[in-house]
Amino acid sequence: MRWTMALLLTMRRCVALRAPAPLYRRRCLTAMLDTTTEPLDAATVDWRGLRAEAARRLDRATKKIAKKSAKNKQLPESVEALKKTEAERDRLKELVDALNAVDGSAEALTLANALGVRDAPPPRQPRGPKKKKGPSSTAPRLPYNAFASESGVEIRVGRRASDNDLLSCDFRYRDGADWWLHAAGCPGSHVVIRSHDDNLPANDGDAVRDAACLAALFSKAIAKPPPGREHEA
Repeated sequence: MRWTMALLLTMRRCVALRAPAPLYRRRCLTAMLDTTTEPLDAATVDWRGLRAEAARRLDRATKKIAKKSAKNKQLPESVEALKKTEAERDRLKELVDALNAVDGSAEALTLANALGVRDAPPPRQPRGPKKKKGPSSTAPRLPYNAFASESGVEIRVGRRASDNDLLSCDFRYRDGADWWLHAAGCPGSHVVIRSHDDNLPANDGDAVRDAACLAALFSKAIAKPPPGREHEA
């Protein structure tokens, strides 16, 4: 006979994903903090830095166009923004070609000033406050995982071997009248059914079967299934 367990499991998981920040070539601290908008001068411009910044701006504009095209929005403002970015990309490509062709080109310098391209990357924005590390909840750790049978009876399963004694013997986690289960003949988690019904197997057999399935599941009696597959009892 096959039974399907109907259990409600409450689990919380916090996953912190952190994407790597883009890397920019730093000329020096003074250049990074320079926010001047004065036109570039042929006598003082760093042509190597100008080529690198122009290439970065071109790559950024190309990615923006690909992203906007993927959205495929036909709104007038979206189409207008896409055309504007495409025009900027074309001029940036013209600037990159001019810088790569002739070092010290006056035409390239004029185009760079028109596009606002500097000979150093823009300063980085200051980072916000760091997130505090540690557990997501300040509640005390419980020595069990809580489940519920289809009828709503709470079933507690010990988390690990060191928690089994706490679950079975500590009055904070189990009453003397609660039902207690354990897989026979092999190591496993202690299971407590939070019910004082002396005739529970007859009155709520599903709760007892669910608890028995959990006792077997969290023991050495049953091999653990591959990830993504559920146990069947």
